Amino acid sequence: MDRRQTIAKVSTLIRLGETAEECYGRALSKLPDRETARRLAQMRADHRAHAEDMRGVLEALGEDQQPRSEDFEWFATSLVDRVGKARKPAEVLARTRQAEAAVLVQYADAAERRLPLQAARLVRRHLLRNEAHLDLIDELWQSKRGA
Repeated sequence: MDRRQTIAKVSTLIRLGETAEECYGRALSKLPDRETARRLAQMRADHRAHAEDMRGVLEALGEDQQPRSEDFEWFATSLVDRVGKARKPAEVLARTRQAEAAVLVQYADAAERRLPLQAARLVRRHLLRNEAHLDLIDELWQSKRGA
């Protein structure tokens, strides 16, 4: 990847991390089960940390985050709104899963790219963590179906 593409990809990962963090925030307010909320709060904190890590990559490159495109803004808003409109716990988790899946797709794509070493290491670590998030959400969702 050239420098411009690297900055664009890292900026996308930051924005998706922020979006996922917001989705988890919405989900937490809708889940009465303390254990489920505790687990989602940890995933939310992970996304906050991932975004901060990727900001560090941009800083190391001497760059600022690229502004959000109108299309991305629409996409992010729709993910957050869908979680916010969910009513039942299973629906909240299913919609939170959609946001997590969007993040995972972008991290998987980034893992296949030639990134600077620091970025590549972080992307691989975050990809594994996001895969674990998706597995956990699936487990929680299965337990809430029919609830």
